[in-house]
Amino acid sequence: MSIEIDKQNRDKIILMTKLALYDRRFGKRDKKAACFFRHDYIYLKNMWTRFFVICGLVIIFGLYWINIVFASGIDYFVENFVRHASFGLITMIIVCLIYTAVGSVKATAEYEKAMKRLAKYNLLLGKLDEMR
Repeated sequence: MSIEIDKQNRDKIILMTKLALYDRRFGKRDKKAACFFRHDYIYLKNMWTRFFVICGLVIIFGLYWINIVFASGIDYFVENFVRHASFGLITMIIVCLIYTAVGSVKATAEYEKAMKRLAKYNLLLGKLDEMR
């Protein structure tokens, strides 16, 4: 005994399946991105990138400077503090600029893809609503 589903019900099921797949894969992330303007989304992403890059570099330079002070056994760090501090600061600025540029490109691409997927999702919702 087979149950035949008319074309309209079959189309509704297909649309609902597509909507459910979108919700499962991208829905939460895309809707979170849609809460922001493009510039704000990119700024927020870059803020966290800069924060973690600076924390990582502080840890790396801190370990390097501790190694110099304790491994050499002399007061090398105190004698050359300005040179080491300026090198560390310049390195942090350069690395942050590079990560900001790369992060901006990546966040812009993520945001644009999310908006396209969300527009397609809303179009499918409109089609489903028309089928009622």
